[in-house]
Amino acid sequence: MTNTEEWKTYVAEWRASGLSAEEFCKQRGLSRTRLWAWSSRLRKAERSVSGGGVQLARVIRSGPREDDRTVTVELHGARVVVRAGIDGATLAAVLEAVDALRRPARGLR
Repeated sequence: MTNTEEWKTYVAEWRASGLSAEEFCKQRGLSRTRLWAWSSRLRKAERSVSGGGVQLARVIRSGPREDDRTVTVELHGARVVVRAGIDGATLAAVLEAVDALRRPARGLR
């Protein structure tokens, strides 16, 4: 087992355990600092591979007429009404902006 695989296992077990990092590491004889570092490293790797995770949205179809079709997308409490024929890049930019609004500003906690 590689070092990465080993720490991936430790981090997964820690997250599933419900224990604090200190309690988990004390039971396993691990360094709390290394557990936090690996947890952070693995989380960043997961985000870069998946593009930040899959975003799920509730979609409501509406508009009975063929030329007036709309779809309403609800994401993080925001509602976006999308009309037929919208440019895909524009829709992606709007949904990215909505998603960004739910995240706290970097550097502020």
